[in-house]
Amino acid sequence: MPNSNLTQRFFGSHRRSVVSIFLLSIITASLLSHSFDQMKPRPIQDLYLKIDRLDLNSQQRVALRAVRNLFVEEKSLGELDTSESEFLLAVAGILTDDQFREFSGNAKNDRQKLRYELRQIRAEMVLHGEGDSLTRR
Repeated sequence: MPNSNLTQRFFGSHRRSVVSIFLLSIITASLLSHSFDQMKPRPIQDLYLKIDRLDLNSQQRVALRAVRNLFVEEKSLGELDTSESEFLLAVAGILTDDQFREFSGNAKNDRQKLRYELRQIRAEMVLHGEGDSLTRR
């Protein structure tokens, strides 16, 4: 009997205790569901961590964070269904050939080489003051 008194003190009436326990179980299920969603693999984040372990200079690290943040933001807004190949293409513009080979185990393809060369040209133009009219993509 003391157990039911404790329940009544905590929840109030019997009907109120049933509703409270029901709502508590729904909240618990929601929290568990959210926790399990966080355990899903995140390929972009895993690739970023793998690249971040490379010997990068400070400009490369800043550019890498910017690319990762862009992909994470677009994915969270639901604007883009990002794939690993799109992320690798963006990263290819940041990493040198040797760094890319060390990271992926493969050499850059033509499209990835072009992306890197374009980034280098933009950097040179900015260095010489000609980059004011360039749009970044």
